[in-house]
Amino acid sequence: MSVVSGVHHGNMYETLGQAKQLRAGAQSFRQEMQDLTTALQSGDLSSAQTAYSSLQASLQQFQSSPLYQKIESSGKVSGTLATDFSAIGTALTAGDITGAQSAAQQMQTDMQAQAQQAQKKLHMAYMGYLMNNSSSSQDTTGSNTQPVNVAV
Repeated sequence: MSVVSGVHHGNMYETLGQAKQLRAGAQSFRQEMQDLTTALQSGDLSSAQTAYSSLQASLQQFQSSPLYQKIESSGKVSGTLATDFSAIGTALTAGDITGAQSAAQQMQTDMQAQAQQAQKKLHMAYMGYLMNNSSSSQDTTGSNTQPVNVAV
């Protein structure tokens, strides 16, 4: 087999396949999550239980994937959201739609907090990148040169 830029074609195709599976799984997850949210907002216990079961099956399937195993081994899996999701299931099993709604609200709050934290980390990484690159643009005399745009 040939190698291009140090990437073995077999690995590249495997990675592309995993990306396609992840995208399809994400679309399915969004729909199932929307179904659960709609059922909880409307107070429809039976539909919420069905949507939760479907979502739980999809999550279990994803957790058995090699991609999830890589993510989990990196330490980037949050136990908080798993706890929130479990609380929704516990409430639904008990027939407590109000408790499930409350747990879903807590999950949404925690998801927003994690998204904000991830955004801050990304911003800090980008700022570090900019600072590292701006220091390398100095000339050997130590003066910081700025590019000049010239219109012709």
